[in-house]
Amino acid sequence: MLNLDTTSTSGISYQMGNINYFANSRSPRSTVELGISPYVRRDATAFIPITVIAANESRITGEFLETTITSYLSRDDVFSKDFLGSIYILSPLPRVSLDKTALEYLNKAGVSYLYLNSTAFVNIPNYAVPVHSNTQQIISPGPYTAMVSATTVSFLDTYRLYEDTYRNFITGAYSSNDGRTLPSLC
Repeated sequence: MLNLDTTSTSGISYQMGNINYFANSRSPRSTVELGISPYVRRDATAFIPITVIAANESRITGEFLETTITSYLSRDDVFSKDFLGSIYILSPLPRVSLDKTALEYLNKAGVSYLYLNSTAFVNIPNYAVPVHSNTQQIISPGPYTAMVSATTVSFLDTYRLYEDTYRNFITGAYSSNDGRTLPSLC
């Protein structure tokens, strides 16, 4: 769970490690329904960092996960290992499975919460949380801030904030997910 530095009607800001982030809580990128799981807290809403992995594979391996996460670390300025505490794996394919090496990799990476798309995965292990999406829209892979409630997970677009040491910028802007841009108020 994150310690929120600032909340506003447009979003939340927080710090992980030495990096500041802003998440658009006004217009989530996507919201999915949580299935039945003993790992879902039904009494609170929490904000957590989460990594979305879109797999176009019918068998998810440790090598696939490691390659994917290494790619995120090298190409995405927002992503850091702090986003690995929770992972959501989805796929457009039916009958997807996790093999033993994938489970070993997730354990080694320190994943505490594993969310799996219930329409894609054949068997969802009892330590994973099944997730159901009512839309055909595939959420883009990468780091998000998740707002987890008793019945849903909302994926919030997350931006890394940089210090404006030379005061070159008046204000930042971010997508509102409806075609407009909004000024960042952090």
